[in-house]
Amino acid sequence: MATVTVVNATAAGNWLIWGGAGNPAGVSSSALNWGPGNVLANTTLLPSGGRTGSGAGGPVLDFAVKYNGPSGQADVIVDVVGYFVENTATALECVYLQAQGTGSIATGSQIIVNMPSCAAGYTKTGVGCNAGISNDARLIQDSPSVSNRCNWVNYGAISLPGSFYTAETVCCRIPGQ
Repeated sequence: MATVTVVNATAAGNWLIWGGAGNPAGVSSSALNWGPGNVLANTTLLPSGGRTGSGAGGPVLDFAVKYNGPSGQADVIVDVVGYFVENTATALECVYLQAQGTGSIATGSQIIVNMPSCAAGYTKTGVGCNAGISNDARLIQDSPSVSNRCNWVNYGAISLPGSFYTAETVCCRIPGQ
């Protein structure tokens, strides 16, 4: 996308713009029409079809501008406003947080471990509950994503360390925000 301006026009004419010198597709567009002495500008999309590549600052897109008129001359000013690229998915920046239970959990007792909270700028995208000893610990919390906690009962024959029980939160954000 570019703003094309005509100055010092000595006769009527227009600018033809196309995507690259020797455009094999022959795609061109009249970007601006003027009369003698006019100073006019128009922002337009440059037709595709030119040479593309990449340079140190990003993509390189060629285009050409041609004076089209029966006589006379004019000067052109081209200000590139921007370019369009195909949409691509942005990988999220995620952190995995874990909170552990504490103390000792006696037989028949329950333990509740709260989900860790996401830092400012991050959004909770997932949660999970984990018990180090699955045969003796029964998860009784139906929906940890809603209640923000994990809740187990120790049905084993011995007391178990609270550190066996963890609540996990996945927090994500768009990079740079």
